[in-house]
Amino acid sequence: INLRLNARCIRLGGRAGAVLAHVDCQDGSPAVEGTHLLLAVGRQPNTDDLGLEAAEVSRDERGYIVVNDRLETSVPGIYAAGDVRAGSTKRCATAVGEGAAVVAFIHERLASVPA
Repeated sequence: INLRLNARCIRLGGRAGAVLAHVDCQDGSPAVEGTHLLLAVGRQPNTDDLGLEAAEVSRDERGYIVVNDRLETSVPGIYAAGDVRAGSTKRCATAVGEGAAVVAFIHERLASVPA
């Protein structure tokens, strides 16, 4: 197993039995060939273009949305679940469970609103 750190994948290709990754990097060959490929893209929340500033939703220093124990953000009635949430475990099953919990919290909140 060879690791290529700080390399940006710019193109993938291959042929029968081989995978070829073309990378932009400082060290090593600009092309890596193998039988399998694991591409790790890192953990960065994609929250920059959600308009959170306009809604006044708080984020932490890394861009994750800050929530309370009921997954509610700094703005009452706005919730965050899954990978964009600060403190998230970054697991699919956890995100699904959080999403289901948010639905329950929203139903609870709507039930308290006068008709």
